[in-house]
Amino acid sequence: MRICLLQMVLIVAAMSAALLPLAAEPTPGVEPEPVTLVYAPTADQVDARSLRVEITQLLLADAPTGMTGSATADSKLTATAVTVDGSTLRMEIANLRQQMAGHALPSTSPEPAILSVDRRARLTEPPVQETQAAGEILSQGGLPVQALVVICGLPQLPDKPVLPGDTWQRTDTYDLPGLGQAKLEISTTFEGLKDGVATLRSTIRIRVPDFEADNPLLPGQKVKVHNLIVDATDLVQQYEVARSTVQEARGILRASLEATAPDLTLPLKLVATVTYQAP
Repeated sequence: MRICLLQMVLIVAAMSAALLPLAAEPTPGVEPEPVTLVYAPTADQVDARSLRVEITQLLLADAPTGMTGSATADSKLTATAVTVDGSTLRMEIANLRQQMAGHALPSTSPEPAILSVDRRARLTEPPVQETQAAGEILSQGGLPVQALVVICGLPQLPDKPVLPGDTWQRTDTYDLPGLGQAKLEISTTFEGLKDGVATLRSTIRIRVPDFEADNPLLPGQKVKVHNLIVDATDLVQQYEVARSTVQEARGILRASLEATAPDLTLPLKLVATVTYQAP
């Protein structure tokens, strides 16, 4: 199944993902205690959520096109094994639907993937999944949608106890079968703990390796996609500490890329909102 450039933009938008939770108010005269945040789900725990991506702006050469789009899917994270060092999760995506400019796009839900994470919810190895060609991944909404589940559904946790206002940085890579390694640069601030729910606010930049897609103007001709960058400048998660689950995540992201064909260059930008919440 081939992909047009607009399809590619829609699915890439689903790579990355702002919550507006309330942080705990400090008690006057009482020094807050440092909080230790870990990721430790119970064995066989199931966390089911819904994803929604809404493209609100699509620009070609900085000119608005007036086009909008969306993608929705149901996700499920199941803890299949838990040890003192981390957890093994089975990630499933179902009911994937996409549309651009009011037209439905071909959508096939990806195969389940196995994730190995440590007690900070960081991937310790690439996801285990049947390898697909790059075009199939993008046109079917494959691993980019799964990447959004990882970014939204796994909390960005610190290496040590933190106080409200503490910030930490990390750099990760996410292996996209058929594309290569995407680089994630993440900065997170702990905003507080209220009723057992920690508020984590992150800035994330995702750099995707160059790849090829179909030319939307000339079917059958390939274009090279360069400099694909997705920025989530205000990604916030509500993390329920006792159950090790992200209750909800909302975000605003911006993506930019250049698509180069033999006779033209298409600079594209988009703005989208992302929601991750209970069904």
